Amino acid sequence: LALGAFGFSLRTGLMALAVVPWQALLISFLHGPTYVMVWVAGVEYASLIAPRGLGATAQGMFGGVYSGLGFASGALLGGWLFDSLGVRPQFLIAALVVFLAGAAWLWLTRQPEKTIAS
Repeated sequence: LALGAFGFSLRTGLMALAVVPWQALLISFLHGPTYVMVWVAGVEYASLIAPRGLGATAQGMFGGVYSGLGFASGALLGGWLFDSLGVRPQFLIAALVVFLAGAAWLWLTRQPEKTIAS
């Protein structure tokens, strides 16, 4: 999940740097792999943490939040940023937010170190 988030961050950061259309087209090829990484990892994680018998429900909730709430709020906030700041800052802010989300995910899901009892 974090790898997909970092891929999204890289893609949006590169989009902010693109100056001609063919660059944006090449950068867009990163969308497929990063989207799949996040989607597959999210569905698997939702199923993994769901109570017994509620795996499909958890996967549906993940899909609703990711594709419903996530897309809607992203479009609303992205449109506001575009109108307020322009396209480059919009992509840079998106890259930073997604990078921080991936880093937060890694930090929140880290495993405690195992120690050897003496």
